[in-house]
Amino acid sequence: MDVDNGVSSGDSQTGSAGTLDPEICKDLGNDFFKKKNYISAIAEYTKAITADPLNATYFNNRAAAFMSNGDYRMALEDCKEADRLQPGVDKTVLRMSRILTSMGRPKEALELLDTYSLSRNGQVPKGISASDRSLPQQMLSHIQSAESSLLSGSRSMTLHALDRAERMLGNGAEVPKKWRLMRAEGNLKIGNANSLGEAQNVVMSLLRQNSKDPDALVMRGRILYAQGENAKAAQHFQEALRCDPDFKDARVYLKRAKELDKKKEMGNESFKKGDFENARILYSEALSIDPENKGTNAKIYQNRAMTLAKLKCYDDAISDCDAALKLDPTYIKAKRTRAKVLGQAGKWEEAVRELKALYDSNPQDGTLPKEIRQAELELKKSLRKDYYKILGIEKDANEQQIKKAYRQMAIKWHPDKNPDNPNADAKFKDIGEAYETLSDMHKRDRYDRGLDIEPDPSEMFGGGMGGGIDPSVLFAAMGGGGGGFHFGGGGASPFGGFGGGGHSHGGRFSSGGFDF
Repeated sequence: MDVDNGVSSGDSQTGSAGTLDPEICKDLGNDFFKKKNYISAIAEYTKAITADPLNATYFNNRAAAFMSNGDYRMALEDCKEADRLQPGVDKTVLRMSRILTSMGRPKEALELLDTYSLSRNGQVPKGISASDRSLPQQMLSHIQSAESSLLSGSRSMTLHALDRAERMLGNGAEVPKKWRLMRAEGNLKIGNANSLGEAQNVVMSLLRQNSKDPDALVMRGRILYAQGENAKAAQHFQEALRCDPDFKDARVYLKRAKELDKKKEMGNESFKKGDFENARILYSEALSIDPENKGTNAKIYQNRAMTLAKLKCYDDAISDCDAALKLDPTYIKAKRTRAKVLGQAGKWEEAVRELKALYDSNPQDGTLPKEIRQAELELKKSLRKDYYKILGIEKDANEQQIKKAYRQMAIKWHPDKNPDNPNADAKFKDIGEAYETLSDMHKRDRYDRGLDIEPDPSEMFGGGMGGGIDPSVLFAAMGGGGGGFHFGGGGASPFGGFGGGGHSHGGRFSSGGFDF
């Protein structure tokens, strides 16, 4: 950086009439400049300007001092004034171009050089070389690359191009607002937690400078929207519209945020009312509103997964959990729901494994150990005979449903009806065990909690019907003995005698097939 030495007219700051001598002030300013004492240099150049406000050299020198001190805005103003006072000076134009480049305004710098060259009949002005155009051309190229990458979806390339452009800024220069918003946009579109944090840091710095900046308010709203904070996002969009009622983007984002939030809340209400099918439909409609909103969509996928689990669509529920975690890999609630659904689908070993992995990464969560113990208990229970599965009923089946299922399964698997099926005997016995346990409130409760089944004293020492088959239920299911199965004891009772006619089957009634 150089300054114009001009012509000195004395060795003191005052002239013969006691007035301030601008040339002496300029010389003192030059001395301070050479010593890199830019603040003092600026002070002396200011004295010279005060004494002679029509001298372009003083403005040019002060511009050089401002530039070296990192105050590019003031440097640009002084250059403009110098060019007004003395147009067409190569040094002034070149300095102005360098200041514009240092401020991140390369396009203006190149236009200035082009305009100046045209005014000189296309000749390159003295003192301005091709290398003086190189820096703003490179900076402009990086910014154009960042803009095109942002449009094409190459977010990491956007950030890389911005990094290269920012390294070319002047020492201490503020990054242009446009570049900062582009950086926030790039991080927003990457969409993970770290990137959203980076975007938030950028936009908060803009809002600290101007809390009424509509561009920054909209960007802040979009970040909140991406994080699933739709109500807060809407507030920022509304504030932006108060600052600039014609801001179209703010209006578009506000409408979208409200629509998505409304549809999600409608789904939540249906879920709370137990209308799971309608909740599923509403969540699906919400997911179609804005596929780019990772934060909110992750929550909606998780909500729909819980809904699908209620509808016993376990595979679809697990797929929705996976979709939520793809959008937000840190979403703990979705991981919890996935483990729960795996258990509901009977995959307790996987459920235990996932819960333990979740606890390893979140040891501060005091509720996970209880969930792990419960899942381990369910795993242990799943290794026993599944009496609900044996009878083909759900775990919340009532007494009538249990009895009905028992009748159907007992008739279906009665050994006398399956003489050629070697597995019928074992199946028939399992059906009896299942009914014996599930039809007894106390035994069913212990079974559901994974406790050892206490033997009923009335069934010890050979008492009771082996395998838990209730003969009265089965006899009624068979039409009171009149339809296909006949007991050999005679009389109206199915237990007319133990030795009644017919061939004995290993301790069973001759035709009824009940085991003692």
